[in-house]
Amino acid sequence: GVLSALVVLWSASRAEPAKRKIAYAVTVSKDGPFIDGAEVLGGSIVRAHEHSAYEPELVAIVHPGATSAPGQFAWLSSRGLRWRVVVRPVPINVSAIPNAVYRNRLPKSGCCGERELLKLWAWSLVEYHRVVHLDMDCLVLQPFDELFNRTAEVLYTEDWLMANRNTKVAPAQGGFLLLRPSASTFGALRDLAQEGDWRGGAGWGGSGIG
Repeated sequence: GVLSALVVLWSASRAEPAKRKIAYAVTVSKDGPFIDGAEVLGGSIVRAHEHSAYEPELVAIVHPGATSAPGQFAWLSSRGLRWRVVVRPVPINVSAIPNAVYRNRLPKSGCCGERELLKLWAWSLVEYHRVVHLDMDCLVLQPFDELFNRTAEVLYTEDWLMANRNTKVAPAQGGFLLLRPSASTFGALRDLAQEGDWRGGAGWGGSGIG
């Protein structure tokens, strides 16, 4: 009767609150032998969070040109590692970059050219409390709860080997980014990349950064 209903209601009100979700994201720019890295990384994340206050989810941001990747992640999901696959293009139009020097250099830059910018999509995953973007040659040994509790917009590892005499802020090593997702931040970063005001050693807009 009424007493039973009140007891049930009281019990429900004292239930443990749902854990906030954290996305661990990787990007796949092209087809290749990456599946072992994704399996080891995903498994380490799940195991590390067995005693975390946060619930991890595995997200793969895949370029449309990586046609075999969705099937490979589906195979991992069938083995118990549930990967969410998000297919996304490069977030800017390279041919429309006003700066001809940067427009021609970007496709030849780093390991993946303009597809390196797929990482910007991590900021668009606003359904998560935080997003950790990792390269697939990483291993997670313990949860990052201490970092998730911080209010910083972005945390990253510094890489001074990418700096030059004009550098004013430590360059970010793109293999580890812990960020607060934000549609407005994603838009601002995309606009900055699209504008392409990169001045070589003088950095972005002459700031000495980048």
